[in-house]
Amino acid sequence: MPLTPMGSINGPSSMKHSNLPCPILASPLPPKLEPPDRTLIHRDTIFVYPRKGIELILCLADPQEEICVCSHGKRISIRSLKEGAVAAPKQLILEHSSKWGKGERREWERVRKLVEVYKRQTPQAKLYHALGNITVTCSSPPDIILSFQFTPLRMPASRAAVADARVRVTYSRIARELRVDTSSTKPSKTGQGTKGSYEKLRTKRILSLRSDGTVDSMEKKGSTKDWRPEEMEGLKRLWDSMEAWSRWEGAGSGPG
Repeated sequence: MPLTPMGSINGPSSMKHSNLPCPILASPLPPKLEPPDRTLIHRDTIFVYPRKGIELILCLADPQEEICVCSHGKRISIRSLKEGAVAAPKQLILEHSSKWGKGERREWERVRKLVEVYKRQTPQAKLYHALGNITVTCSSPPDIILSFQFTPLRMPASRAAVADARVRVTYSRIARELRVDTSSTKPSKTGQGTKGSYEKLRTKRILSLRSDGTVDSMEKKGSTKDWRPEEMEGLKRLWDSMEAWSRWEGAGSGPG
């Protein structure tokens, strides 16, 4: 079984990230309006506006800043929220990017990455599939998160009651990794047959992805020979359910 369907995914992830700054868009983040009293905010918060002109506003706890993204993501305004701050907001306009220095480019990229973090944390779709629950994030390209319970095969000679394994597979082209996390219960090596003789078993596997969203079929090299059945099942179910989640393979703007 190949670890990824070679060449089957084509989209933003298949291209190298451009060094040129690009618009910072709120879509497809859901609207989130700011509270009446902004002084109550004690951690980084994002507000997405459904109105024309403003894409979103970021309020950062450290550093204490308010970042307004407007003009269809082509202009940002950075204002200090520190007590006594009187300096005018710093403005960056995308159409002037050819004249930017390294500092302006770093500032724009910092804001872009902050918005991308929020998008990766926010689901735009939840699918209840026969192979498991699928979450598609708002990022571009979206992360695909598949979670399910796996019932291990029990040998007839074994009387141990082994609980189902919980499996979570995260396929992220932004982070360029495919991650498989499992959690299960197994009899402990000491005190078998007595009360409280079970222990938690957690595993984590991470495979690096190429820029096109694929990894080598490393199974031929024996890289997966020590993988547990539930870990291999996670890979299999991710690709078997691809028809369901690949509808969101565009630029994070919903099914196409």
